[in-house]
Amino acid sequence: MTLADFANVFAILAVQMRFSDADETTIRGYFEALKDLELELVQMAAQRFARTGTWFPKTGEWREMVAQVEGERIQEQQQRVRARLKAGEVPLCSVCSDTGWARNEDTNRVSACECRKLRRLEILGRRPMPALPEASAVK
Repeated sequence: MTLADFANVFAILAVQMRFSDADETTIRGYFEALKDLELELVQMAAQRFARTGTWFPKTGEWREMVAQVEGERIQEQQQRVRARLKAGEVPLCSVCSDTGWARNEDTNRVSACECRKLRRLEILGRRPMPALPEASAVK
């Protein structure tokens, strides 16, 4: 996340919440506290604050909201993958069968599967979440 990217998210939320005291120092301070987070999650948290908040969030509150949004998205993704498997559909990943762990047949060791990168992009909203099975297919 860059300062410019974050400043855009901050500015929109500041307008939405009528936080008129924001200046460059404030934005930089918030950025320093949040820069290790992924921009998409910071943006989703800001959108949540804009819909439900009654005051402009402190940095700690923003971090908590990012964690909450991320957790909700992970849970949604897991539910979708489970629903697909329960409906008898083919796993999204043929290497790990949607476990996230790939087995090396030569050494019989496991390592993180490459599909984890795709699943992370789904959490961030850069890719669509896995499609849910048709209602009639769910057993």
